[in-house]
Amino acid sequence: MILNDDFYGDRFRWFVGTVQDKADDRSRVRVRIFGIHKTEDFERVPNDMLPWAMVLYPTTGGQTSYGTVSHGLTEGAWVVGFFVDGEDSQQPVILGVINGGPESINNSSVPTGSQTSGTGVVPSNPNEAYGGDFVGQPSTTQLTGGDNPKKVYNYFWERISKEGSASGDKKVMCAALVGNFQIESGDSINPQAFNPNDRGEASMGIAQWRAGKYDRATPFLKFCGVNGQVRPPNLPPLEKQLDYVWHEFHTTEKTAYGKLLVSTTIQDAVAAMIYYERDASYRKINGYWTVDRNSPFYLKKLNKARAALSSLSYTGNSV
Repeated sequence: MILNDDFYGDRFRWFVGTVQDKADDRSRVRVRIFGIHKTEDFERVPNDMLPWAMVLYPTTGGQTSYGTVSHGLTEGAWVVGFFVDGEDSQQPVILGVINGGPESINNSSVPTGSQTSGTGVVPSNPNEAYGGDFVGQPSTTQLTGGDNPKKVYNYFWERISKEGSASGDKKVMCAALVGNFQIESGDSINPQAFNPNDRGEASMGIAQWRAGKYDRATPFLKFCGVNGQVRPPNLPPLEKQLDYVWHEFHTTEKTAYGKLLVSTTIQDAVAAMIYYERDASYRKINGYWTVDRNSPFYLKKLNKARAALSSLSYTGNSV
């Protein structure tokens, strides 16, 4: 990294971000900086376009003699730093690490005596361990339908219809949404679905919002009015989780939602939901992040979506 020798430090700009990548020699890291790089916008700003950040070391280390030293930062770490080039903000330096992610809100851990049951972690006394039943913000949504897949189908049919911005086929859109959430949280679309080790990170809810590297779980819980850690059976109810998906469609996940709205085939609608989930079928191909339609993860969701397309239709109130 070449320093700007015209800047002498009269404009101090600091930041908080998360480590995304490490240099092969472990001397630098790429950081996705809050307020500059959207935490989930990997299309416009993929990780390999992030600037390399230098790491500040103590004066007692070997770098004082040799000029280089390795660090212990890992992907997902929350870091604080500053820009040595001021307002240009192209040359970041890492000052230190902070406790980030969900645990920064409430440092209490899962209580002793909790046990794993199926895909969910259930405390031995959930009401005592997590403060009773769900007490977040109530939803004004009234779901219609006999079971959760029907409720999900009706929910998105109504909102997409009322919004009036879709140019594609609403049937394939709603079926793709149902199929996606069935793969993520089970055929019944269980809002209490919880996986303590989803690719090394905890994930929760119908979309399996993950709490680790890119931390989509904390915004989800905050939206639902939860100011701490919760686990099954105290995750927000289905209607609040659907409200949050709709919120994401109009904020952080506009790209995925835009692709969904123009879908005319079930294949394209499922691919749009892959852009939303960014699961294992979301890959970099020929230098671009895209959906691998030969991936078994894509094909599983496609099969579920096709089944929903053939078995479900709108059964709620007329819109």
